Amino acid sequence: MLELPMFPIYTDFKDDGGKMGEKPTIGSIVARLRRRRGLSQIQIQEITKRKITQSWLTDLETGRIKHSTPGRLELLASVLGTTKEHILSEAQQLDLAELQKTGNVEIDALAKVYYSLPPEMRPIALKIMRDLAAAESIEEGDAREERKSKAA
Repeated sequence: MLELPMFPIYTDFKDDGGKMGEKPTIGSIVARLRRRRGLSQIQIQEITKRKITQSWLTDLETGRIKHSTPGRLELLASVLGTTKEHILSEAQQLDLAELQKTGNVEIDALAKVYYSLPPEMRPIALKIMRDLAAAESIEEGDAREERKSKAA
């Protein structure tokens, strides 16, 4: 198994640096994330033990290659501190809320709201939902205890 250095996960893909109104490409997103991390293409080649080569990365970042295999993109995303799903989502090739559909209307609506939030707000939203669930659980437990004491 390939050992990668641990990096914090980045999910903020704003300001692609492309032309106004132009949708970001996988390559432009990768280039921005790579620069943000302070990594050269050669360093990525070394980190991945040549599973991702400098020449392939150049071709991806300059648009000569438009797509990647899922495994290669997953490896590259992990080196860049994110996930392939977030890169694809930013490149508007994957709708994360659609990917997470459960068939339950309420859960699907929550997922859609969650994925529409800026990435830095998502942990706060999760905490609020967990706090609400805990409060609801406590109320249910209290009501159950009350019913037991009335029945006894």
